[in-house]
Amino acid sequence: MIFWQVHYQNKILDVEQSKPLILGKKCIDGLLIDNPAVSREHIQFKVDGDLLIASDLGSKNGSVLNGEKMVSYKDYVVKATSTLIIAGKESIELHKCEDAQGYLNKSDSSENNEESEADSEEIRKICLLALSIAKDLMLSNVDLDLGLAIEKVIEENSAIFGYRDKVINEFVKFAHVEKLLGDLSVSEILFNGPTEIWTERSGSLFLEKSKFYTDEGLRFFVEEKLRPIGRKIDRLNPYVCARIKDGSRITVMSGSIVHAGMHVSIRKFNSHLRTLHHLVCMGSFGVEVEKELRQIVHERKNIIVCGGTGSGKTTLINALLCEVPKNQRIICIEDTSEIFVDRRNFLRCEARMENSEGIGSVGIRDLVRQSLRMRPDRLVLGECRGEETIDLLQALNTGHDGSMSTVHSNSTREAIDRLELLCLMAKERMDPVVARKFISNSLNYIVHMGRINGVRRLQTIAKVSGVEEGQILLNTVYDAKTNR
Repeated sequence: MIFWQVHYQNKILDVEQSKPLILGKKCIDGLLIDNPAVSREHIQFKVDGDLLIASDLGSKNGSVLNGEKMVSYKDYVVKATSTLIIAGKESIELHKCEDAQGYLNKSDSSENNEESEADSEEIRKICLLALSIAKDLMLSNVDLDLGLAIEKVIEENSAIFGYRDKVINEFVKFAHVEKLLGDLSVSEILFNGPTEIWTERSGSLFLEKSKFYTDEGLRFFVEEKLRPIGRKIDRLNPYVCARIKDGSRITVMSGSIVHAGMHVSIRKFNSHLRTLHHLVCMGSFGVEVEKELRQIVHERKNIIVCGGTGSGKTTLINALLCEVPKNQRIICIEDTSEIFVDRRNFLRCEARMENSEGIGSVGIRDLVRQSLRMRPDRLVLGECRGEETIDLLQALNTGHDGSMSTVHSNSTREAIDRLELLCLMAKERMDPVVARKFISNSLNYIVHMGRINGVRRLQTIAKVSGVEEGQILLNTVYDAKTNR
């Protein structure tokens, strides 16, 4: 089932097939936008089949859809992922989704699982039987791949033919997972073994009804995703973290190091570029904070963005990079590419694991050192997590002002402590006093991101103000708790 969602700040609304959705500051039974520049009934959305049609209702201050100014009362077909700006200020995201109706209201999907345990066990046995026969066929005919062998087994075995779709999806097409990968409302997919699949939607986790029936099915799916990028998972390589073909980040831990089968995480990244203004409209911070961040970037201050997993660190880095003047050269270095800015003179470097022969690895530290010879105006390091922290701080001390990075921590103070620890753990064996001075001279601001009720919000902006009595001083510029 295809349906459309309208995302505004922390609100998500479905556009119903039977009733248009109207946005405005005084619309009845629609989405209210509290902004005097927005008209009473500003814009209307209606669904026509699988299409979403947008129409500006003669608003005073106009609407802009994907950069194109809309003509009043003219119908516009909305793309699968689109951005709408109304009255020049309010940003709204439009997404085409599949089969996710009701997810935000569903807390436990176990009661919705229509398939009994007996049915699941029967399907599992049929899948294993089909796979066993297919493997025998492949041994006797080297020209057969798994897909063709499975098809041949299904056609020749009446007992298996009745489960054709289940067997094909289990080992070849993986349609139930591909549907989740294509669903724009899903930000992360988690596999706790083959039979338990969770998805993250709007910051909350939901148990899916779909699943794999066998360990082999999940393994074949993982191998299918890793093969094009030259990676593999086996007993000698029991875990993998890599960027797959569609840009998502996949992390795999094999059954040899975790219980209950292979565990997989697929982190999807929004292909739509968000600016600081988009984050304001999404409720991450206010207009005054937006102005403060923009000024920090324009003044070429060095920034560390800290926070927990999924708190919005990378999203904020992307938004900050959108504010960098177009004539400046940016070099971005990451383990797995997640940061992207749609601009020229933006170079992305990605670390590389060693090959099956144990050679050919390129580490983050190597990339940092090499990038300094590529004339960067600003350096962006995806995350400080090891010895490369020292190389980054040295670069910040030698003319690469306006550079950025992220670090995992629960506060701005803990971010400083973690950077100090990373410096002390490096093979250079830096003295603690020297490390604090080094960090103080290199950094200007620490920004802390957090997740509250599923919404990513900026918590604190702190300015690094030197060292006093052996401690790095942090002056709070903004605190979300006091809103100042």
